[in-house]
Amino acid sequence: MKNRLLAYMLITALFLLSTLTPVQAFAGSEPVVYAAASAADMENIIFTAIKNREEAFKISYDGNTDDIMNEIKQARSRAVQRDPYEEGCISLVSGFSVSSSSGHADIFFDSFKYHTTKEQELFVDRKVQEITASIINFRMSDYQKEKAIHDYILQNVSYDNTLSGYTAYSALYNGLTVCNGYVQLAYRLFNAAGIENMIVKGIYDSRDHEWNLVKLDNNWYHLDCTLDDSASATGQMQSYKYFNLTDSKIRITHEFDSGNYPPAVTEFKPDKTEVTSYAGTAIPSATTGAIQLPGPEETVEINSFARVLQPSDKVWTLKFNQAIDFRTVNDLTAFVVDSSGNVAKGVTFKKGPQGNILLVQPPAAGYESGKSYCIYILKGVVSGKTKGLEKALKILFTIK
Repeated sequence: MKNRLLAYMLITALFLLSTLTPVQAFAGSEPVVYAAASAADMENIIFTAIKNREEAFKISYDGNTDDIMNEIKQARSRAVQRDPYEEGCISLVSGFSVSSSSGHADIFFDSFKYHTTKEQELFVDRKVQEITASIINFRMSDYQKEKAIHDYILQNVSYDNTLSGYTAYSALYNGLTVCNGYVQLAYRLFNAAGIENMIVKGIYDSRDHEWNLVKLDNNWYHLDCTLDDSASATGQMQSYKYFNLTDSKIRITHEFDSGNYPPAVTEFKPDKTEVTSYAGTAIPSATTGAIQLPGPEETVEINSFARVLQPSDKVWTLKFNQAIDFRTVNDLTAFVVDSSGNVAKGVTFKKGPQGNILLVQPPAAGYESGKSYCIYILKGVVSGKTKGLEKALKILFTIK
């Protein structure tokens, strides 16, 4: 599916490039002239001009001109609204002029203004790639990616009280922006991380306001990074007051037209793929109850087995609360380390009699007598629903 989608995207891109190739370029300050043969062509040209931050351009149109004025207005409206990020970068859209005859029209746009330049958007592109590469990895669930992006924004961006920063560029370059920039940066980072999201336009505290809608496990949730950042103004803490709210909860403080957005009606619960018992022994509730908001280095440490000497041929039975995707169990996500810090050779991790059971089998010659070991199950081990362990697991044990 991904290969087919990529092929489709490449074909579409090539089509657009051939459609939008300028037929004439004038010297000096004269605008580029593009050729169009349909309303769809006009929309694509206008959208590409917006992405290139062109303030003036012409379209040489050959086609049905019976309702050309209305066709141009609709094409312009669709182009402006096609991508909420690009729309947020536009500061002004006003008129256009048309010279038409039967079957032909020359359309001149000279009234697009932007908050950012093409060069500044290239900076945003580069920074988005750098940030996602540094805070996102393929083992993370969508929730973990969302949280990492939310936390990064709160740690690196502050509200611009001068009200002069409106874009993701100002958020990344100056570290200052108003709500528009918060949502634009979140939108770009979510897209780069493969998380479907939208920008919501509404009202907060009797003023125009924007925030994000994020899709996790086929459910939509409201996320307002701007207000979460205001709730943690010192920058030393993370606020989740406006993190993954339903429509009913966000409406306590926000107003928006629900007809413009998908419904957010499911209460959010952080994904938890948790081990529930070891060799038939349930984990103490005090341990499982502590699993909340994991950091990348956090672990659940089980040390009760260290006090009971184990046989050298000990087989560990790890029972999870969900079926495990055993393709994610490998040398990088599941291993045993001895007290010297060396990975124990010959230990194997196998699927148990049920899909939620993982067997940790000893080396053929058994573990070394009198030596201590530690089983590590990292968060890269995920369930069939692609949800990872909320915390890495660490089980200590000693051999007789």
